[in-house]
Amino acid sequence: MRRRLVLGATYLLLIVVIGLAVPFGATLSRRLTSDLGGRVEREAFAVAAAVEDQIEQRQTQSLQILVARFAHEIGGRVLVTDGTGVLLADSLQAPGPNPPSYASPGRPEIGLALRGLPNWSVRHSSTLRYDLLVSAVPIRSAGRMLGVVRITYPMAEVRSAIHRSWWFLAAVGAITLSLGLALAIWMARWATRPLKQAAGAARRMSEGDLDVRLPERGPPEVRELARDMNEMAHHLSDLLRSNREFASNASHQLRTPLAALRLSLEEALDGQDPRGEIGHALEEADRLNDTVSALLALGEVRERPTYVVSIPTVVGEVLASRGDGSTPVEVQGDGRVLADRERLRQIVANLVDNAGRYARTTIRVRTHAAGDRVVVTVEDDGPGIPLDQRPRVFDRFYRGRRPVGSGSGLGLAVARELARVDGGTVEALESELGGARFDVSYPAPPAGPLGQDA
Repeated sequence: MRRRLVLGATYLLLIVVIGLAVPFGATLSRRLTSDLGGRVEREAFAVAAAVEDQIEQRQTQSLQILVARFAHEIGGRVLVTDGTGVLLADSLQAPGPNPPSYASPGRPEIGLALRGLPNWSVRHSSTLRYDLLVSAVPIRSAGRMLGVVRITYPMAEVRSAIHRSWWFLAAVGAITLSLGLALAIWMARWATRPLKQAAGAARRMSEGDLDVRLPERGPPEVRELARDMNEMAHHLSDLLRSNREFASNASHQLRTPLAALRLSLEEALDGQDPRGEIGHALEEADRLNDTVSALLALGEVRERPTYVVSIPTVVGEVLASRGDGSTPVEVQGDGRVLADRERLRQIVANLVDNAGRYARTTIRVRTHAAGDRVVVTVEDDGPGIPLDQRPRVFDRFYRGRRPVGSGSGLGLAVARELARVDGGTVEALESELGGARFDVSYPAPPAGPLGQDA
């Protein structure tokens, strides 16, 4: 991935550098040539104004001297023709008795100037074997065509300036490309190093090392990935620890009633009257059945559709299933929650059953609204839960320092897990009655119809 990022950055940098340097260099070349052409043409007009009198007076000797002086000042070749294109003066060599005509097609700049059109152009000299900038302008007086001034200027100086400009642009492009590549390599490493670390951490997690953590650095997306992987490792570590504790506790809790059951059966087998031992064995079997049922309830917790559930209806069903000799239950308040009906019924049954083991005279089930949630409170007037034990009452198989009854220690753990699936919470508090209080908080249903009222 790092190589692909660097190659992609190199490709983009090349496009940008070439796309900027080439048009800029071409424009600069045209500008330098145009500036030279304009300057040479202005010098040609200056020469034409200076030699006008000598041409009219046919002063060829003084004309030759002027042309030579101008050529020395300009640094190029200067020649002057008459109105028909015949050479009158040449800074390179004075014309002889039979001067040549420059009005030939091979010198189109002279022809254009004779027609009254000043011009300049760049052409290659086959004789000199290098490029020349040629400018020709007409010499007029009183509307008459007196002649033409032509200046040829070597392009070596301009070509040298253009080459220097191209080298400068190439150097700037190379520096820009180098800096851009260095930055791209650094950014690629900065972006991919956390991903490489994440891959290594994932391999270590797959091998069982759930203590590995990723540093949260790099781009925002990579930091978010590291944060999610750290949370996943934390949750997996907690889950693995919880499963180990669960397996250990379950093994202990299942061995105890099984051992008692085996002992009772052996006593019944050896005794004269087995009815007492068989009754004890049945009690242990019931206890074992309750433990297995609670374990199955924890293992089968899964998400199901939620509906609007009437709390009084569920509480009524729970109370109807209790025995006649149970502690009486006071029911207060009314409300509806968004939950799974069977899960809510099991939560209330577990909390009421737990309260029944500790209550002296009273159990109260109260429903009230709390903002956008509805709270079902189950409390009793028993001894309550010490403050230091409240964080542990929802642990699996935890029955407190002085357990009461034959419970498996799974009822509260099951209630909390069932509530969590539906977005609810279960919290242990102190009751106004003096005993324990459990608040079950569920989302209140929104206004309007939602599912069915279960």
